[in-house]
Amino acid sequence: MSQIEPIELPQTITSLEDISAYKDSLHKQIEQEEERIANKWNDLFHKEETMPQGKAQKFAKMLSLGTTMFDGMMLGWKLYRKYQEGAFILGKTKKKRK
Repeated sequence: MSQIEPIELPQTITSLEDISAYKDSLHKQIEQEEERIANKWNDLFHKEETMPQGKAQKFAKMLSLGTTMFDGMMLGWKLYRKYQEGAFILGKTKKKRK
């Protein structure tokens, strides 16, 4: 990983042009760093998945996706059933029996 090279302050700032030049150099450095961060982010989180080659790989991928969807639906249903009494978003609350 490369280190950030700090931009050195001019020895003497005597005019607005010196400040403007320093500001421009900082702006260029910030743009370069933002581009590097964006590239690393894309490399980390947006990797392309290879398509399954054989029938067995396709079936395994479909089975895995189906199992994940079913698991998510079951989790949602369990959470809904557990917190249904306090669900003010839905508007209805269960009344307790005496």
